[in-house]
Amino acid sequence: MLEQDRASVKESVRKVLYASTYEHAKEAVELFKKKWSMKYPSAVECLTDDIEACLTYYKYPYQHWLRIRTTNVVERSFKEVKRRVKGIGRFQNEERALTMVYWQLHELNWNGVSMTKEAKVILTKIRELRIQKTAA
Repeated sequence: MLEQDRASVKESVRKVLYASTYEHAKEAVELFKKKWSMKYPSAVECLTDDIEACLTYYKYPYQHWLRIRTTNVVERSFKEVKRRVKGIGRFQNEERALTMVYWQLHELNWNGVSMTKEAKVILTKIRELRIQKTAA
């Protein structure tokens, strides 16, 4: 890819991945195809081959998009767990290893999705049902 086109291609891809709706994203894909297919056919093919997988996050509520659009949160978490495990060396058994991994992920606080009031009410009801089933 030519250096002078790099910024423009990047901006075209960003318009696809950061569109406000699925329909706008599909329109941006078509514009990307029209603009770059003659000059960079392999780049267009690469994007369009897996476009449905790339746009899967549009099927979820808007509040979740930030967390599921990329794998940065997962990668960072695994890197931190790996760093901690490296310092410990060996574990006595699998349960202790899993416990350490659980608490490390718990400390990283994966509560990154903002919940609506309605979702919080539903979650509270689910927790109450679990407690009732456990007590019964």
